[in-house]
Amino acid sequence: MPKVSVVIPTYNRADYLQEAIDSVLAQAYTDYEIIVLDDGSTDNTKEALAHYKDKIKYFYQENRGPTAAKNSGMQKARGEYIAFLDDDDLWLPEKLAKQVEALDNNQKLAFVCSGSYVIDSSGQRIDEWKKVTQNQETFSNLYEANFVFTLTVMIRRKCLAATGLFDENLSIVQDYDLWLRLAKRYPFAYIALPLAQYRKHDSNVTRNIPQRLKEHLRIVNKKEIAGDLSFIKRRIRTAKVYILFAATYYAAKNFKKAGICYLNAVLTFPFIGNYYWPKEALSMRFSSIYRILKIYYMVAVCFLKNINAPCSRLLP
Repeated sequence: MPKVSVVIPTYNRADYLQEAIDSVLAQAYTDYEIIVLDDGSTDNTKEALAHYKDKIKYFYQENRGPTAAKNSGMQKARGEYIAFLDDDDLWLPEKLAKQVEALDNNQKLAFVCSGSYVIDSSGQRIDEWKKVTQNQETFSNLYEANFVFTLTVMIRRKCLAATGLFDENLSIVQDYDLWLRLAKRYPFAYIALPLAQYRKHDSNVTRNIPQRLKEHLRIVNKKEIAGDLSFIKRRIRTAKVYILFAATYYAAKNFKKAGICYLNAVLTFPFIGNYYWPKEALSMRFSSIYRILKIYYMVAVCFLKNINAPCSRLLP
C-alpha cells in the first residue's frame, strides 16, 4: 500500500496534465500512487495518458464538476496521506519528501501546506505566494484569511472521517471550506518554502468573481465553521470579504460592483475600515479615523466612476 495518494482531477487539459504528472514522477520521494480522475473530458486526455501505463491510475466519470472529481479521487485513495495537484499546476521535486517528513514527525497534524511560486501559461515564474509571517497556523488566523493553497496541501486521510470530504455544493472555494473544517478540529503546519508552482492563465476557474464572492460569504458564515464564533467576529469577517472583492472588482474596472461591495462592507460592519490598511495609512500615527472613512470615500468614488464611465464612452 502506498504511503501517499496523489489526486489529480482533470477536465479537457491534456496539454498541461502531462506536465503535472511529470512533476509528480520527478519527486525525490517515491512511495506514492497517482490517481487521475477525468471529469468527463471531451478532448484527447485518455489517449494522451496512454504512455504512462501503470505509472498512474486513470478513472473516468461523467462530468460532475471539480469538487466531485476531487472527492471521487479521495475515495479511491489508499495512502495514509493524500496530496492534491490540479491538472495545470506543478510540484517541485522536494514537495512530497518534506511534507511526509512533517506529518510523520508530528502525529497530531491533520495537514501540512507550504508556499508556492506563481507561473504564467508558458511556465515562467511571475510571483510567489506565501503566508504572512505573523499569521500562526491556527483556526482563528485561517478564518481571518486563507493562506492554504490546495496544490501545496497534504492531508492525513484518517482525519477526514471526522470532517467529511469537500462540500459539493461549492464549486470554487471548496478547498478553503475543508481546510477550515479540519483546522477547527486539528492542528496543522505550514512549511515556509515554495514547494509548488501555480499556473495562472486565462481559463483559470478562480477568475469567476461573482461565484467566488458568493461562496466566500457562505463559508465564513457556515454553522459548522463559524457557529460558535461571536456575532461581531462573523460580521467583521463578512465585511472583510466584501472589501476583498471590492478591490478585485475595482482592479477589473467594474466600478458599479466594486461600489456595491464597499457599501455592503460598511452596512455589515460600519467600522470595518479600522481593519483595513491602505498604503498611505501605514505611516500615519493616528490613522483609525482615516481608515474608517476611507471605505465610505471608496463607496462614493466607485459610484461616481460608474456614472462617468458611460459618459466618457460617448465623447468623441
